[in-house]
Amino acid sequence: MNEPVADCAGAPLLYVDRAVELGRATATPLAGLIIGGCVGAADVQRFGASLAVIEARTGLEDGALRIVAEIASGVGLLAVSSLAGCSPRLDAIGWNGEAFARDIGARLARTADGAWIAPCATARSLTLAAAAAAGVPAIDALFSSADAAALRREAEEARRDGFTAKFSDGSEQARVLRDVFGG
Repeated sequence: MNEPVADCAGAPLLYVDRAVELGRATATPLAGLIIGGCVGAADVQRFGASLAVIEARTGLEDGALRIVAEIASGVGLLAVSSLAGCSPRLDAIGWNGEAFARDIGARLARTADGAWIAPCATARSLTLAAAAAAGVPAIDALFSSADAAALRREAEEARRDGFTAKFSDGSEQARVLRDVFGG
């Protein structure tokens, strides 16, 4: 399971990746599901229906489990505008810089100074715009270095740019992100 996503609405949220079998995932209290590699509204709607079944089976209120759409490919980026209004379960839109770079055939996702390469920077900006259009928070890509000071700088830049959270890969990162984004 994924670690908490830095909070989007005042409290730490735990989302699981869609690769985790949904029924098993609900054994742990969670806020919802990250659709890694989301390719548009149909993905969100399909997983929303799966979550509705799980809610009914487990006695959760309808709509209690939310969805974060993660953009990780060129196809997903081109379909990102379809997410606006696609489901009341859509809780946020984020992006995965490393996966996006691999998908487009880039050798690296970042330049030597740590900045995103141009196609990734474009994907980042379009993800932010799509989240604004959908009226949901935007989540910036995971920071894949152990450098806490660099993570803090990148998180502060993300917050400045309009992101309300960043994906986290562990509790150390989550502490820094909570400090930057609040919570």
